[in-house]
Amino acid sequence: MPFEYFHSCLDLRPYIQSFWTLKGAGETYDTLYPDGCVDIIVNLGKRVVVTQKDIVLEERCVYLGGALTESICEKIPEEVYLLGIRFSPGCFGHFYAPQFLGDIRDDCVQVSEDFVPPWQNLLQDPVSALNLFFCEKLRAFHNPVRDAAAKIIQSGGNASLSEIAIICSKSPRQTERVFKQYVGLTPKQFCKIVKYSCTQELLAARAPSETLLAIALAAGYYDHAHLTKEYKKITRRTPSGK
Repeated sequence: MPFEYFHSCLDLRPYIQSFWTLKGAGETYDTLYPDGCVDIIVNLGKRVVVTQKDIVLEERCVYLGGALTESICEKIPEEVYLLGIRFSPGCFGHFYAPQFLGDIRDDCVQVSEDFVPPWQNLLQDPVSALNLFFCEKLRAFHNPVRDAAAKIIQSGGNASLSEIAIICSKSPRQTERVFKQYVGLTPKQFCKIVKYSCTQELLAARAPSETLLAIALAAGYYDHAHLTKEYKKITRRTPSGK
């Protein structure tokens, strides 16, 4: 697995899911699955081309990657060296001025080098540099969707828009707009991704005698066909791996 993940310090864990690196080790393939998070990506290596999304990451540049709605399977070149910061859903605004993250869903855009610590610090001790940098940037911030995102995760992706709107103290239409601004996905899209993640956990723990219908109902799908349809939209394969 070319990805390596690191915990942030305790003060940052409510907001930053992980720091990560991606280093090539011979030509390998890896798959990224939607998780509702956005990432800052720092290219510390050579130029990288993400062919499936027609994205180019230039050498020594910084990018903001939007939330994914479908999986990406890419060949990892040997010379790649990326460093990333993965923000929990809705938490990017605790460190940066609010941006409309819905505009970069399934995409990424180049941002200023000011988004990350100095290059020299990143190369010497990236985790320490990132912890210090983001602890200093962490700011008091009224997050209008954080509790709603937590509710969706707690429900396994089975929260309704009306329930989410009540938590946000907004109308359903306002809730959709604000949620998309801060998370990069609509509540419905985020629910689908959370439900998919829960399904993955159920499949991993599946007993030999447990049917896909039982998995589907436990995850909140109507039936086996509904599970297969939604699962395939994200992964391009069925729950049985075909």
